[in-house]
Amino acid sequence: MGKRIINYVRSENGEAPIPHLTELTVDSFEKNYRCVLPEAMIGSEFLAHYQSHEDPMTKIQPDANYRILGPTEHPVYENHRVLQFIEHLKATSGKNEEAWIAAGECMFASHDSYRDNCLLSVPEVDFIVDAVRARGPQKGLYGAKITGGGSGGTVAVFGAKEALAREVPAIAREYKRLTGLEADIFEGTSPGAIEFGSFRYAFGPMGWVRSI
Repeated sequence: MGKRIINYVRSENGEAPIPHLTELTVDSFEKNYRCVLPEAMIGSEFLAHYQSHEDPMTKIQPDANYRILGPTEHPVYENHRVLQFIEHLKATSGKNEEAWIAAGECMFASHDSYRDNCLLSVPEVDFIVDAVRARGPQKGLYGAKITGGGSGGTVAVFGAKEALAREVPAIAREYKRLTGLEADIFEGTSPGAIEFGSFRYAFGPMGWVRSI
């Protein structure tokens, strides 16, 4: 819905529509579009003014109240944070701890936006992220964020190898005392699609179908 409003403004200014919010820079978003995005809007009001949100997978309910500004802001800033994170990692050679801290701050900011703008986090996940934040660089932990799913998924923790081995199990014990749940801890990375391959999906009359 936010993208539809932005593209409406762009059309009035004679500009081409953007296919993805991540194509907007933070400066452009702040200067040109933040002021036109409502915090929220009733579905019927949106439909009367913009006709459609151009998403084939979802339907706008006329009587529902939709948050617009926060969820629209998130991908714009998230793309910027990812690019910053990459640059900070490139600067971490020679044990540049300031670059590690800056990269970790991108992760914390990402999670904060996921929680506050998208309203997709849960208290259990926030507890883990906050536990990493509280320990901080003095304990060898630099950042944490949710990854891999709305209202759940996995918390990715960024830190020194020896600190992760020491502090993450301690956080997991605190998590169990708080929630009564046993946390699964994963280390390393997966070879992913290189080893397991990938599938191609197409959207048709019956919905998403995996190609043969």
